[in-house]
Amino acid sequence: MHALHKILVYIPEAVSDPKNYTRQELINEIRLYAEMNTDDFYLTVFDQRTTETAGRWENLYPVNVLFAKDDVAKFLQELTITKELQHQEIQQNLLYLKEMIGTDLEEIILEIEKLKRKSDRTEKIDSMADYFLYQIAALLNGTYILNSYFYNVADCTARLYQDDLTEVENAPDDWALVLFDCHN
Repeated sequence: MHALHKILVYIPEAVSDPKNYTRQELINEIRLYAEMNTDDFYLTVFDQRTTETAGRWENLYPVNVLFAKDDVAKFLQELTITKELQHQEIQQNLLYLKEMIGTDLEEIILEIEKLKRKSDRTEKIDSMADYFLYQIAALLNGTYILNSYFYNVADCTARLYQDDLTEVENAPDDWALVLFDCHN
């Protein structure tokens, strides 16, 4: 499965003096910084990725580095869309659990503990229950996973908080988004 990942970069951490760079040099440095700071997620979040372009999304994003200062409203919209995608992922996984067993966390845990092997099922759950629970917890915790669609390099989290949007709005010169096509 392919997913567009938006990597939020705090420019002062990536480049010491952005004014000394041409736009293309700055794009290259920020892209490299985002790539290097997400390399450790190889085989946990993605098994391959496109970093020089936005890959399958290249027609929407001809350059895969977006600067907040270029269009603050559009940049914030990109983040807001991603925040909503994360919320939808949480809700979808919760719905799967709710339809399977309900939302009583103690009951879910007890049923998962009854499983004799990974592919097992009980009267109330199938082998995907632990996966749905993990997805919810990972997204709420900020664990970088394929379905988080986002990673904040400065804060080392995949959770997109409202304060992130406020920080971008207050200092748009300091923020960039790097768009990678990730596969897992």
